[in-house]
Amino acid sequence: MAHVKQYGIHELCLHARAKKPFDTPLKAHFTAPDGTKITVWGFYDGDDRFLIRFMPEQEGIYTYETVSPLPVLHGVIGSFQCTSADGQGKVRREGLYLNPADGPRHYSVGTTCYAWIYQPDSVRKDTLSELKKGYFNKIRMCVFPKWYLYNEEQPELYPFEGTPGSFDYDTPNVKLFQRLDETVTRLRESNIQADIILFHPYDADNWGFSRMSRAQDERYIRYVTARLGAFSNVWWSAANEYDLFRIGYKAKKSGWEHILRCIWESDPYGHMLGIHQCFRFFNHRNPCLTHCSLQRTGVYMSTELTGEFQKKYGKPVVWDEIGYEGDVKAMFGNCTPEDLVRRFWEAAVRGGFAGHGETFLDPGNVLWWAKGGKLHGQSQFRIQFLKELMEDYGNPRFTCIGSSNQYPEGAEEDSVFAWYFGNTQSRAQDIVLPSRHGYQVEIIDTWNMKRTILDGVFSGVCEVPLGGKPYMAVFARKVKSAPLPQQYSPDCLLRDLQHYPGGRKIYRLMTETPVLGGNTFVLYDTLDHLQTMAGDVVTDRMIEEICGYANDGKLLHHLFGMLKKRNSHENTD
Repeated sequence: MAHVKQYGIHELCLHARAKKPFDTPLKAHFTAPDGTKITVWGFYDGDDRFLIRFMPEQEGIYTYETVSPLPVLHGVIGSFQCTSADGQGKVRREGLYLNPADGPRHYSVGTTCYAWIYQPDSVRKDTLSELKKGYFNKIRMCVFPKWYLYNEEQPELYPFEGTPGSFDYDTPNVKLFQRLDETVTRLRESNIQADIILFHPYDADNWGFSRMSRAQDERYIRYVTARLGAFSNVWWSAANEYDLFRIGYKAKKSGWEHILRCIWESDPYGHMLGIHQCFRFFNHRNPCLTHCSLQRTGVYMSTELTGEFQKKYGKPVVWDEIGYEGDVKAMFGNCTPEDLVRRFWEAAVRGGFAGHGETFLDPGNVLWWAKGGKLHGQSQFRIQFLKELMEDYGNPRFTCIGSSNQYPEGAEEDSVFAWYFGNTQSRAQDIVLPSRHGYQVEIIDTWNMKRTILDGVFSGVCEVPLGGKPYMAVFARKVKSAPLPQQYSPDCLLRDLQHYPGGRKIYRLMTETPVLGGNTFVLYDTLDHLQTMAGDVVTDRMIEEICGYANDGKLLHHLFGMLKKRNSHENTD
């Protein structure tokens, strides 16, 4: 009996001659160890070969049986044993975050090489060599060739049989798709996700790939998903810049809703599925979509808006295009490395994910973003540093709990806190940690890639040194069974209010109102005044979380109880 790793590929090869092999239906019904039935489609791979690829997701014995109108392909039965995973489980959505089906949490760090599978062998080898260095764990790449700036050549292979101007869109070019298979395999060996872009509008006049009919698009989707769906490292992108299509049914939103449904129904494994815009955001609430694949909203603003899109769509936010490090004239391609890295950090602290690209002018027009090849910039080293830092902290699921015009602040419950100070250059900054735990505090120079752990255990309000340099960050990790450094003062407790629902408003009232003077001991005599100003910001969660750990808890409990009582009376009246 054959043995296949969990999330590996069991491939069934059948030989048969058919007059119209690409029109010959073939599928197989697989039965999982728990009795679940999974149906996958086969595909024609040339030379009288029909393939069925299947990715097992449960350990144990699988059985299968083929179905086809062609007798030689019909009724083939078999079985195989699925053994434990090798760390290659597919990435899936978990709320606002990403998680592999096995192993530790996933932190997505992407890059873009749109048409690299169409380049000469030497360029593809250089690209793989760069990717193996570990800068990134996801790459955006097109199935179709691309006709755009610095990429205006006819490739040696095309995705369909025929020649420019006379392609047969119903007959895939097997050699090109075998190259795509091999590429995705090599990426999987390097633990890199292949974000497969199925459609894009950057079409040469004599190609017509962007102008295929609805039926041709459906055949193409079924063929690609049958070939690549069994690869655990595949993501689907319905389109790059879907809103630039101007001809045919894809010029309408309903056309893309149909395409998304077709991809979703053709993929029995539930791979990540997104769609990417140029100007007009798609409705990412669409149930077929697993995440928000976004492009920057302007020349400068991008990842700073992560929290807004999380709230709007309730899905992971992946900034696949935030500008590229380079020196071309185009607005999208002349980011400094410092600013590109800054955008990555702005996303990370807010619980989002970002993507890289590089567009340095090259005598041979081999720009990474377009064709792959070799990297020439400086951002990739700092991006890898961020990726490894996040891995060291367990890829925390940050939620942005505070953001000002200067810097964001993120937290994963009480376990990990992060601050990113961007292009400010303070000699020192105050951070506020919960008082009921002790924390190890680390100063991070994100540009120079230096990490410094401060001596001692910290809680409450802490001043951290930043050296007057830009692009500094601070991470704080909860220390198990560590003694708190000192008694938590009422003033520190007051600062801690900022971390809870409505707390920032109360903090401002208590510190900015002269009557209160910024001291919690004054509150007994000023309850009426505070009640009048605080409104209805008090919640049960605030009372439970704040009053349960502070040494001045009785006083605050009295305060919050009075405020809650007042709000309750107002609602009753």
